[in-house]
Amino acid sequence: MSPHDPILRIRVSTTTDSVEAVFRAWPDLCALAWPGRGEVYAGTWRPESGPAALAPPIAPALPSYGVRELAEALLEQADFGEWPEKTAKQLEPGLKSLYAAQQRLENALADWRPQEALQAAHALEDALDTMQDALT
Repeated sequence: MSPHDPILRIRVSTTTDSVEAVFRAWPDLCALAWPGRGEVYAGTWRPESGPAALAPPIAPALPSYGVRELAEALLEQADFGEWPEKTAKQLEPGLKSLYAAQQRLENALADWRPQEALQAAHALEDALDTMQDALT
């Protein structure tokens, strides 16, 4: 390793702190995006005894159900026309805003612009709010 190789990496990224909050905020959108996934919780595993008790558990990679994943799932489904016509018409105006906000967020994160990423994240959540309201 040369003296100029970084050990500490700086990243601009997003995370969803609470999957439950996503399902509470946008229940109808989650039902569209992830049918049959009303509750998503990771289980735990602990061996009773033996050598496996000393090893860390190997958990399968769980699908992520965050805000950005919800937006991506909805946009993908809209592209493939997987919704009834009525639902598609209800969501059409919000989808345009959602797509624009998602693109702004992706670009801001890629270009290390945290303030713009924050504004785009708010726009993304606003678009999801609008779409949720359109379904209720």
